[in-house]
Amino acid sequence: MCNNPTNGVIPSNVLPHKNSLTKSGEAWHFTYAGPDCRIVYTYEPLTGTLDDFTVQVDNRPVIRPALGSGATTVLVSSNSKRHSLLSGGKPLAISRAGNSLCVTWEYPPTNGPVRLDWRFTIIGKALAINAAVSNP
Repeated sequence: MCNNPTNGVIPSNVLPHKNSLTKSGEAWHFTYAGPDCRIVYTYEPLTGTLDDFTVQVDNRPVIRPALGSGATTVLVSSNSKRHSLLSGGKPLAISRAGNSLCVTWEYPPTNGPVRLDWRFTIIGKALAINAAVSNP
């Protein structure tokens, strides 16, 4: 077994490789470079959704791997509940920690403003994404 249990569900990569995080203008690039390929995940904080990511493998076309996804909230009215994708708003803070990018995003009020702490990390070929509600 070559899976690294510290990675949780993120697949291991047994090939020698290098992961890096670089910034160019407002975009952040999470890069995997190994003998098998080069993968670049690019993050531009525009919408507060995972639409803000693109990925390119070697010189293949750029794709949006998570188009239409992100964090949702439950909107409650007197008789019903509905799920709504959080979008819009603005990043309040962006900081780097090694190969991770931490972004605190504030979304416009629907039932009050919502803040999320996003953490994006490159691990091998995978981009790990975590989100947690932040206290305003």
